[in-house]
Amino acid sequence: MNGTDTVRLLTLELARLLDPVGRALATPAGLDGFLRTFGYRLDDAELAQVFAGLGATRDVLAELADLVSDLTALPESSEDDLAAVVAKVPAATAAVRDLPAALAVLADRLTPTFTAEVFDQLVATYLVNHHGAIHGLSVLIGLVDYRHVPAGGGDPDARDIDYRRAEVRWDRLAGMLGDPVGPLRDGYGWATAAFGANLLLVRAQSVALAAGVPADVTDVDSAVLPVLWPAGAPTDPPMALRVPVWWDNDTDDPAVDAWAEAGLILAQAGPTALAAADSGLALQPYAEGGVAATVPLSDRVDLEVVGVAQLAGGPVFLVRPGSFALTGTGPVPGEDTRVGLRLRRKPGPDEDAVTLVSAGLVSVTASSVFLELIGTPDGVEVAAGIEGGSLAVGGAGGDGFLAEILPPEGWRVPFDLALSWSSETGLHVRGGAGLDATMPVGATPGPVTFKSVHFGLVPDGGAIHASVSASVAVTLGPFSVSVDRMGARLDLDFPPEGGNLGPARLALGPQPPEGIGLAIDLPAVRGGGFLSLDPVAGRYSGVFELTIVETVAVKAIGIINTKRPDGGPGFALLLVITAAGFTPIPLGMGFTLTGIGGLVALNRTIDADAIRAGLSGGVLDSLLFADDPVRNADRIVDTLDRFFPQAPDRLLVGPLAEISWGSPPIVKIRLALLLELPQPIRAVLLAAISVVLPDAHKPVVELYVDAIGSLDLTRRELALDAALHHSRLASFALSGEMAVRLNFGDEPTFLVSIGGFHPRFEPPAGLRRLERLTISLSGSDNPRIRFESYLALTANTIQMGARVSLRAEAGGFGLDGGGAFDALMRWAPFGVDLSFLAWVRVFGPTGTLVAARLAVDVTGPQPWRVAGVLTVQVLWFSVDVSVNLTVGTPGPPPRWNGWTWPAWCGRRSAARRAGPPRCRPGCRRA
Repeated sequence: MNGTDTVRLLTLELARLLDPVGRALATPAGLDGFLRTFGYRLDDAELAQVFAGLGATRDVLAELADLVSDLTALPESSEDDLAAVVAKVPAATAAVRDLPAALAVLADRLTPTFTAEVFDQLVATYLVNHHGAIHGLSVLIGLVDYRHVPAGGGDPDARDIDYRRAEVRWDRLAGMLGDPVGPLRDGYGWATAAFGANLLLVRAQSVALAAGVPADVTDVDSAVLPVLWPAGAPTDPPMALRVPVWWDNDTDDPAVDAWAEAGLILAQAGPTALAAADSGLALQPYAEGGVAATVPLSDRVDLEVVGVAQLAGGPVFLVRPGSFALTGTGPVPGEDTRVGLRLRRKPGPDEDAVTLVSAGLVSVTASSVFLELIGTPDGVEVAAGIEGGSLAVGGAGGDGFLAEILPPEGWRVPFDLALSWSSETGLHVRGGAGLDATMPVGATPGPVTFKSVHFGLVPDGGAIHASVSASVAVTLGPFSVSVDRMGARLDLDFPPEGGNLGPARLALGPQPPEGIGLAIDLPAVRGGGFLSLDPVAGRYSGVFELTIVETVAVKAIGIINTKRPDGGPGFALLLVITAAGFTPIPLGMGFTLTGIGGLVALNRTIDADAIRAGLSGGVLDSLLFADDPVRNADRIVDTLDRFFPQAPDRLLVGPLAEISWGSPPIVKIRLALLLELPQPIRAVLLAAISVVLPDAHKPVVELYVDAIGSLDLTRRELALDAALHHSRLASFALSGEMAVRLNFGDEPTFLVSIGGFHPRFEPPAGLRRLERLTISLSGSDNPRIRFESYLALTANTIQMGARVSLRAEAGGFGLDGGGAFDALMRWAPFGVDLSFLAWVRVFGPTGTLVAARLAVDVTGPQPWRVAGVLTVQVLWFSVDVSVNLTVGTPGPPPRWNGWTWPAWCGRRSAARRAGPPRCRPGCRRA
């Protein structure tokens, strides 16, 4: 049997796991022992009846047991033998899962957890029989628990006879990755006054003995006792575990003491103060006698003693809840102290490398595999890893594509990998963030370039996802392909219905690439693109740009979703295609068509509000004829996905166009006219307008406007929004927003605003606050000169206003001043609202030195009211002078005169009423 064949090895181990139940059910006596394991006792008649009912279940499990015996008995086995075992394992697993049905005679006595108990017992038995050290470690960290259940007692699991129940805590496996201290806390009371250090040490001794290491439980050395128990040692000598990793007596003369030993002492570190709950662990590496830095344990295993000279000082590492300390029995260890032990597995005399995985064309080897415990002043680190690793794929025997891109001798990708736990950083992959690491490679075997290798180990609730992948680039003539993170993944979870490993479900399969880059370089066609794949989220996107005959540039952006946002199954499509660079098509009056395209979206809608919110940031640059889409693929795809969200049973379709004016163009208009179907039908216009004067190379005026207009025929509403962005006049920045709203339904409204509204005007619901039309006459906030203005027209009002502000500061002293006015005129009922404001302030490091502020409000005309306040401040003293003046008397209630939007719409019935049916913003009931 070839022990390096990984698939064969895993198959045999799984078959060995199931083997005991097949052997037990082969005879009535075996069945009796099997049931007693779980606390059930049957008389002879019951036993005979149950045995007779096993039937096909017994046959399937017995066949697997026979195949395992045949496969393991022979030194070499054929592929047919292995195939027979592989074919039988799923059926045997199903047979064990269906044991309650086969034991139908005992249906009233079997508990619902019987199947899980059987698999737990099989796992525990397998570990005891085949991997004693792993079994001991599983008990140590709480993955395997044993509990004595007496018969007839108060235990809910009590049955006919006493039995010892084995329980595999699969749920703790994933939790240990995110919380490595969890086993200490849950199993031994870590960070409590009842910390069970002695139980931990006894179980650790069992692990060492199972691994063939003669670990010995003894008392703590009196010399180190004050270091471990600063608050005073207990009456009984504390326990210590001495674990020799290497020992030797290199002489046959009993009169000569040539003993040498290296290892590790573990003991409890007592609380730092009486009644404190911070007991921890102490680790003391030691080397006695003539221990060299490297000690060969066999022709394949070396022991390396790190910091042999420093061990003479007796360093002790104290790990307590939330703290770490390095001390010792001798001189205080220095900052450069680095001591510990490392076991290294190296190739044997007949090996070129240590083979870790071998499966067909793929193999993983290493120059060495190590396990180490290292202590420094910063903390203790336990690590296991691979040095000089190599991922190899053989070219011989591959298919045509592999034979084309791989050299005859195959290729190798070098890498190093280590999984580490430290008291400072927790569990992590060396060289990565947490349990995720990417290592650059840079190997180029033939046309293939390996850029990096990625390793990931991700806990997800109660599941574990592990992956190994590579990022590669392949060049074949004029074509280049780059693949990002393609490899293999392993998923382990524990579904309620069980899986292919009893309560666990193990899936091993390919890791789809996260992205694929494509490039072509031919005389007639040049360009490339990128495909991004996210199977977990169900999103596949791509961006491509091709230049044809060095003139026409074709760009395509696509998104396919196979899942709804809630994770359920679904489908959505978004595709944008544009073409530019062709000979401009004249349209008249100096305008030319310089770009064409189209957009289609299935099961998507358009989020007009999200687009409106992004207009001032130039968001349409990612939607309309985007520049360099391949380089900006992530931003463009995310923007499209956000502005065109998924919506069932909706269709968006429409043309795109780019129109220019002038030669060279000084005006560019990029448009998209989109129609959303079916009902409710909506038409949406997207426009990005740019004006650059006098030319693009030396612009004096740069105006960039993004706009969105929508026509909703069902709601009978028209909306238009626009915003200036990244605009300037000479060196002065320009900004501002505008909005138009028109409702021609049963409750008509109308408004136009450039720069916002009067402060006392309440805009319609759903209309966001608009930025004032602003020009900044300085490039910074010091000094700062800003002019702001607005103009608005609604069905019942005219509004306008302006504001100028100045601020300058130097050495903590400065000047702040300005003025503003706001005016609102209302038609029905007629009214005027004017506000004036002026202020000036001189300030210093301690605050205001001198300031004056004048605010005046004028309303009317029935009556006219004037209210004003003048405030003068000098240092901490201020004086207010107020004026309140009323001219005239209130007039009679005004009548509705029809000078409103209902009248403009010709809706005379609405105009004849005393007021509109619902008072809209800017309107008032008469």
